[in-house]
Order: sequence, then C-alpha cells, then structure tokens
Amino acid sequence: MVNQKLIQLSLQCFIAHGCLAEKDAKDLIEKCCHSCQETFSDELFRSIIKTVNAQIKKFSFEIRNGASEDDGGQIFYCYVNTKEDQHSKLATFYTVNELVFFKAIVEKLIGSTKGLVSEIVALQGKERLTARAAEEFLNRLINDKWLSRTEDKYYYLGPRSLLDLLPFLRSNIDSICSVCSSLVVRGQLCPKCESKVHFHCLSRFANSRHERN
Repeated sequence: MVNQKLIQLSLQCFIAHGCLAEKDAKDLIEKCCHSCQETFSDELFRSIIKTVNAQIKKFSFEIRNGASEDDGGQIFYCYVNTKEDQHSKLATFYTVNELVFFKAIVEKLIGSTKGLVSEIVALQGKERLTARAAEEFLNRLINDKWLSRTEDKYYYLGPRSLLDLLPFLRSNIDSICSVCSSLVVRGQLCPKCESKVHFHCLSRFANSRHERN
C-alpha cells in the first residue's frame, strides 16, 4: 500500500500544475517521495497515479496521460475534470470573452485538415478582445498547455486540450491514427486513403521499417 501522505502530496502537485511533461511529473513525485522517506521508482510512480485516480474518481477527477501532437510525441500527465463540459472546465481560469476566443480557435483547429491554424486566422476570432489582449491570451494558452505553437506561428492543440477536452474532441472528430489507433487532430494525411497519422507515430514507423531492413 502506498503511503497516504505521499498520495496527498502527489495529488497536490498535479492540482497545482494542471498539466506536466512526464519528466517534470516524475521529478516532482520524486521530491514528494524524499519528503516521505520513500525511494522513488517508475513502478512507484505508476502505483501513485493508479492510487490517486482510484481515490479521486468519485469526485469526477482523473490524472490522464497521453502524447502531445508535436513531432516528438512527448508524454504528458494532466489533472482533468471528467464531469463538466469543456466550457465549465475553463471558466475558473479565463474570462467570458477569452473563452469565446478559445472556442473559436478550437473550432478552427478541429475543422482544419492538418489540425493547424495560422496566427492571422486564429486572431480572427478575438471579437471583443483587443489585438494586444488576444496576443497575450494566446501566450497564456501556450503556457498553460491548452495550445502549442510552431516556430512559424501556426497553432495546434496542446497536450492539456487533448487530454482534458477528450470527450468533446471525440464527439467532433472521427480521425483515428492508423498507427496508434488513438484520436489524431494534427497529423500527416495519406494521399491515397486520406487517413491521418500522428507525426511522431509516422516517424517511429519509418524508423522501425528502416531497422528491419
């Protein structure tokens, strides 16, 4: 049985940070282990996540993990509300006008063939926000991991959106990665069958074929 104090500290970390890259999550849990005089290991980390989820499930919360849709497919862990709709999830963080702007961006992204929108297109949905306020809000969304941005200022869904808004995305998107069989928003379209593949899945598939040859 996992130390209950360790469970509480770990849960507090996920609540405080919302969404963490796997390495950052493990680093934080390792610090929690040290404060509880426990020895950190990957097995203990998995056990902590499992125990936390068992305890918070009845309150409609969960720690989900999944890959981002950047080229590397980095794994993230997010503390998510499994009950509220996508608007309620964000209402405590952002203003009504900001939520309207974010919703417009999400709609453009899920309607995009490649799961990308340019900064110019993204800013078209700012409505009651000034240009400066809209740009600052976009940066906040990136910092909070709701959105991600390429070097040439194209936006795509961040890992927090992919995990926290998963039910909404599943009800609005039918694209399934032909390699990992999970939902895909940003990916490479096959010119023959028009199926979509995550860039990181495509890269791993190509590498595996190269190794076999």
